[in-house]
Amino acid sequence: MSFFEITIKNGVKTYYQVSLSVKDEQTYQREVRGLQKINDNFRKIILTEDPGKYNDNGIEQWNVIDWLLS
Repeated sequence: MSFFEITIKNGVKTYYQVSLSVKDEQTYQREVRGLQKINDNFRKIILTEDPGKYNDNGIEQWNVIDWLLS
């Protein structure tokens, strides 16, 4: 089971999942599974210590430091 945080700012919802790393495919699949089940068009973001920023079918992956500084 995967747990994620939901924020609402100015009526706009964003879903956040936090993981140390998702470089391992099993870990990645575990972390995105819950977000993939959400049937809406709000942002879905995974925050990790992994470098870079990625988008996989609408699920964004951000480096947590880059996200904090943006």
